[in-house]
Amino acid sequence: NTGDIISINTDSGHTLFFHFLPLDLGCVNGYSVGLKLYAAPEASYYDAARRIVVNGADAVVFIGDPRISKKEDNLKLLSALEEHAAELPVVFQWHYLGGEMEEVPLYSRDDMDALLNREGALSFPVTEEKEVLSVLKETVKLVTARLRGV
Repeated sequence: NTGDIISINTDSGHTLFFHFLPLDLGCVNGYSVGLKLYAAPEASYYDAARRIVVNGADAVVFIGDPRISKKEDNLKLLSALEEHAAELPVVFQWHYLGGEMEEVPLYSRDDMDALLNREGALSFPVTEEKEVLSVLKETVKLVTARLRGV
């Protein structure tokens, strides 16, 4: 099943868009397991979309931008996440993909952890597309452990 683009019209006239990708993982120990992956944009006027996305979620992957120029944006997004999803486990992904990353000053993984990952949650620097699946796998493990009460 391919992902859909979901849109929500707002009172302010903005149309909010975010990606939705449902994954069916089959049965695990007699339980039907599925994932619903959502990606919401970072712009501040998408706060309503992010609030909707985290409602009913079991975990959040916070994708941080390591460009030094994005420090304030990252902090604002984390603050909003903490407000809307304080009880959810969070996995941090530091997004080092793209040619523009080679041409601008970047925070290191340690700097990103110090700035945003104050609780010492799992964090992953992603420099290749295939590493995104590792982040997803670790997030699923975290949710599974939490559901088992571990």
